[in-house]
Order: sequence, then C-alpha cells, then structure tokens
Amino acid sequence: MTKQKPVSMKRNLFFVMLFALSISGLSQGITDLRQLFDYDKGEDIEFRVLSTKDTLQGSINSVIFSSTGGLKVTATLIIPKQKIREFPAVIFLNDASQDKDAFMSQALNLAGCAFAVLLIDPLPTRPEMTRILYHNFAEPRKDLIAYKQAVLDIRRAIDMLEQHPRIDRNRIAFIGSGDGAMTGAILSGIETRILTYILLDCRSSYSYLLQNSRDPLFAKARNALTEEQIKQYESIVKILNPSNYLPYHRNTQILFQFAENDPYFDGQTARDVVQFTKDPKTQKYYKTTNAGLIILEEACNDQKNWLRDHL
Repeated sequence: MTKQKPVSMKRNLFFVMLFALSISGLSQGITDLRQLFDYDKGEDIEFRVLSTKDTLQGSINSVIFSSTGGLKVTATLIIPKQKIREFPAVIFLNDASQDKDAFMSQALNLAGCAFAVLLIDPLPTRPEMTRILYHNFAEPRKDLIAYKQAVLDIRRAIDMLEQHPRIDRNRIAFIGSGDGAMTGAILSGIETRILTYILLDCRSSYSYLLQNSRDPLFAKARNALTEEQIKQYESIVKILNPSNYLPYHRNTQILFQFAENDPYFDGQTARDVVQFTKDPKTQKYYKTTNAGLIILEEACNDQKNWLRDHL
C-alpha cells in the first residue's frame, strides 16, 4: 500500500497543474507544460536482459526496465555487431494498434548500418500487469494519464540508454508512428537529449480520431457519445496536443512522413501539423496506407538516409 501513495500524489499534482493551465487557456506557456512531465531522474532504472538472440546484424535483446510510478517498460534492444566503441541509438515507438515488432525489419536494417535500436512496446500491447489502454473516449482523464505515461517511458528509456556502455549518449534519435508520433511531438518540446525526430502520420490533436476519423472503429466510438462528451474529451486532452510543443522544439531536425491513402485522417491534419512546427522541418508524402508506411521501402530508405545525415 505504501508504494501506491507517491504515485497517487503525483497524479493528483498533475491534475491540479492541468486544471490551472486549463483555466488560464495555456497562457503560461511551454515552461509550465514541461513541468507536467518532470520525474525523479535518480530513480533506479533496474535494467535487465531477459533473453538474447544473435543475428547477422547484431544482438537482439529482450529487455525490461523501470519507468515512473512503479511501472515497467518492455522493449527490444539491438546492439550492432560492428566493432565500434559506442553506437548512435534510435528509439522506435509504434501506434497503439501494433506492437514493436512491426518495426523489426527496419530496426535490423539500421543495426546493419551501425545504429543501435530500442523498440519500445506501446502501453496497450504490454503484458497485462503493465498494460495501459489508449482511446478511453468516455473517460478522457484515463487517456490523459496514459499519454503522459508514454512520454515518461521514453524519457526513462533515454536514461537507460545513457547508462549503457555501448551507446553514444549524445547521438539519440526518435521514430514514432501514429500514437507514437504524437508522443514524439510532445517530446520535441520538453526533451533536450534527442537530436532528431522522424514522425510518421502525426495527427494535429489527440481528439482528431474521435472527431474526424473515417475508420469504422472510431466512427462507432463517436456515435456512442453525446456531443457534450466529445467536447469534454477535446477540452481535457488538448493540453497534450502537438500544437503546444512542436512550435518550441529545441532546434532539432524533424522529418514528417505521411501516407497519402490513410483512412485515419485526411491531408488537412498533416498540413496543420507541419504548419505549426517551427523550422527546421521536412515533410514527405508516400502513396501508401498508414500501416504500409512502416514497411514501405522508399520511406525506410528516407529514414536511414535522414539518420545518417542528422545523427
């Protein structure tokens, strides 16, 4: 029981700060928003390797480490085989609908090019004891906690990589898709240790899918809610929207990749995201679906070339 009290207190503080920012219309700016994602950097990372498999590209390690609030992060860490003292590292975070292995082909490709890779399990795909679901449209405060936790998990992942003897702590990149791209958008405004971002199908707001998506699952969720509930959801989660963070990124290089045949959103949200992101930024569009973008050879080659140039 005693272990739960600090977590509860931190969550209560989060909602107190959230309320204060909400009634001020976010007028206090990025400094206050960054405080929402503060955490104890001195907490033991408790990194463990659960299993290892050797491949031509490198060593594939199933790992687990501590995040905040007593939660555990499960992931795959690939260390290349090249005889280099320290490798640049790329963190992957996928959409809630797919686990980390969707990026495995690209991860092994990058490992063959001397990039260490960390594939994070999205919160909804983790083992039951550490699983947190997204898209709680009828209970928006649950989504607020979940999406905040996703950001903190990546910050703890960076802590872990900084302690790893084979990782160059000054050369860390982030690649996110869908929900993972939204996490990356927040990180861009609060995290100083990521040199470059590649964001696939980043939406303009956390309420976008509920309000606009043509996907049948989201249309069904939308039809099950009242107009007041939809407005309440948008009001509560808007503090996490990319528009609050991407205008304040730390002069990092950001590559946006968008699928032209994406059923989840239309081209306007892509244009909105790029428009409110400050320079430097680059955008590219591909003739595929959002799921196909992850494995599309052209998009993967652009990612690899981007990392070579900016990491």
